[in-house]
Amino acid sequence: MAEQILVPPSSAPDGDVLQLKQKLRWTCFVVSDFLSTELLQKLKLDSRFLQADPILLGSWARGELCPKSDLDVLFLGDEAVVGNVVSENLERGIRLRSRLPLDFKNWSKGVEFQDIFALFQAKALTEKSQAELNLQKKKIFTLQKRKSLVRQLVKERRQRNRRFDSISNYLEPNIKYGSGGLRDLEQGLVVMDLFPELFKAASYERKVLEYYKAFFLTLRQKLHFSGHGDVLVGAEQISLSQWFGYQEHKEFMRQIQRGISRVSFYSDWILEQALKPQKWNTKKWPLKKPEQLFQILNKKPSVQNQYVVRRSLETAFQKKISEKQKGRLLEKMFSSQTKDEVLVAIFRSRLIDYLCPKITRLVGYVQHDQYHRLTADAHILQAIREVKRLFQFPKELGHLSFLKKSLKKKDLSILLWTALYHDLGKGLPEDHSTLGETWVHEDLKNYGLSKDIVQEVAWLVKNHLALSKAAFRKNPNDHRTWEELYDLGANQDRIRRLALFTAADIRATNIEAWNPWKSELMAKVVKNWLEGRTQNFLKVREKLPLALVNFEIEKLDLQLFEVFKSDVILKDLEQVSKLKTKDARVFKDNARKIWVRFYTPLDQPGLLLKYLEFLYSFGCSVQHALVHTIDDFGVYDWFQISTSRTPALLEKWLNSAPKEVSVTEPSVKFMEIDIVSQTPEEWVISFRGTDQKGCLLAATSKISGIGCEILSARVHTWGRQIDDLFHIRPPQVKPDEFLAKLRQDLL
Repeated sequence: MAEQILVPPSSAPDGDVLQLKQKLRWTCFVVSDFLSTELLQKLKLDSRFLQADPILLGSWARGELCPKSDLDVLFLGDEAVVGNVVSENLERGIRLRSRLPLDFKNWSKGVEFQDIFALFQAKALTEKSQAELNLQKKKIFTLQKRKSLVRQLVKERRQRNRRFDSISNYLEPNIKYGSGGLRDLEQGLVVMDLFPELFKAASYERKVLEYYKAFFLTLRQKLHFSGHGDVLVGAEQISLSQWFGYQEHKEFMRQIQRGISRVSFYSDWILEQALKPQKWNTKKWPLKKPEQLFQILNKKPSVQNQYVVRRSLETAFQKKISEKQKGRLLEKMFSSQTKDEVLVAIFRSRLIDYLCPKITRLVGYVQHDQYHRLTADAHILQAIREVKRLFQFPKELGHLSFLKKSLKKKDLSILLWTALYHDLGKGLPEDHSTLGETWVHEDLKNYGLSKDIVQEVAWLVKNHLALSKAAFRKNPNDHRTWEELYDLGANQDRIRRLALFTAADIRATNIEAWNPWKSELMAKVVKNWLEGRTQNFLKVREKLPLALVNFEIEKLDLQLFEVFKSDVILKDLEQVSKLKTKDARVFKDNARKIWVRFYTPLDQPGLLLKYLEFLYSFGCSVQHALVHTIDDFGVYDWFQISTSRTPALLEKWLNSAPKEVSVTEPSVKFMEIDIVSQTPEEWVISFRGTDQKGCLLAATSKISGIGCEILSARVHTWGRQIDDLFHIRPPQVKPDEFLAKLRQDLL
């Protein structure tokens, strides 16, 4: 019955508070009343329930009851009576979360601060409990006590927001406990009630919170009726978006994220205003010039000043300002003198929406993958911050830190404009890089920037993904990879800027994705372009013995020369060149990581799979792999592994292991399996997903099982993600047919 009452609002929510002027149909409160009435009727069948003088707390008291809500009750009656009421209702399936005051004269003694807050919205069911509740409220309602409660609330809020600050919470937000959810919302409303003298003129802000209270409560009830909890799970997002009246579920999720952002901002402002009240100069507020908005944030980027800017935006931009004025303000934002917290304040106050209107469409836009942990507008802000941070602290670039010496002030300007425009075209049908390039030419020229700056920013925006594809998705040893970059118009200055921006973009996408291994890959690509081969590669090539005069050293993955010194590689190549049989050795690289090297003079089908089965059967987890098949030399494969075995024990086992081992096929699932490159000579296949034991073995087994020859492979594990590339001989089937077979049972 209750589920039948709940219907979407008469006008689908779009995040615009102006809708509050209309009479929206929020049936969530009707559902709550229905559930509460049904529940109380059952409880009142036992006369002792009211004799225990109950006081409803939490969502039950606020009229926000959901099917899976906790039933919090404070009892003032006899302890024995209360115990009987609770136990008998538990037998009937009604689980009451009950408590008695530790001190009946002071209910705040011995309880968490959240329980004290709950008293301000509690609902007494008897005259006695109502009188006692009113008395306790008066005792708590003092300035000192109120501020103490708010300070504790701020602390709890920070801890909770850190706990829910994850990629998963952006993809599947927790409607109750996540940042900007119902818990933050209710805290904001109760603080407004605690300090009525500070929020007399805040009717708009209260309406924002009340609007999203109804929206999120409707969503939470619908989730509960569907058998879920408080997390907006991906499996329900499409059906919920349709239920709310949206044609696209991404637009539905964008509006939810926009609501979360607004709730988070206004509840933050309420808390800051309660602790440090700011008196407004009514003669100077709202501010009337765009320059004043920037100045007040630059002077003090507090949430309160962000609030002033938000409330002044329409007035300050009432008269259309010139594009050159916008350009000057954006350049001030990019200035090295502008502090990081000011940059954040410009975005959070939404001043950025008026300086760069194209970004407004991206507010709340979630890209729905496991790599972008922020909404699109937040990612752009983070990219700008990362560019400035990497210029200031180049050591965070890892192996790319050498770039900073050759980058000048002009390069910083180019990179910051690139950060602003590189993803502005996301979510539109056109290619976002091409669209961004077009906008750069249009806007930056109007902003008054020089032709040279405009041209370089446009090139970076257009090609901002090119270097990451070359380093992580293609074969950097293949001359065609470098020819592609050259054909795009790359030169030494552009490669340097592109490398730093690629690092900033990765860090702004997901900080966990930027690790020493990736910085090594990037550094290798950049050095290959800027300086030719790396030093170790040159040493090995120069000192190759006569027996290896025809050895194609260019076919070795350059990562090998990054992780091992030249003399280690030279010695090993000399040894294996004399062998006429298989060989396995264990090494420690420059970072003391363990590697297993397999050599076989003659390649044969399924050899890579056989190696992986050996490692898997001995409990080794492969972190990275460099797989080579070189004509007139043999198979020369390296695997960096994680193992509890000693190198000596591992090497002994590898060389004494049986020819065949029995391995149970691992059951794993990947997130993406794609063909990322096709040439007549080879296809490059990408396997991406969450790291699981046996991922590499499962991928190799699948490729071999459908009759494909693996030419080489590159395997990477970073954080909890894997990104494995296989270079295979092109199969005699169409790409779609090949992918269908490859993806079967693995997606």
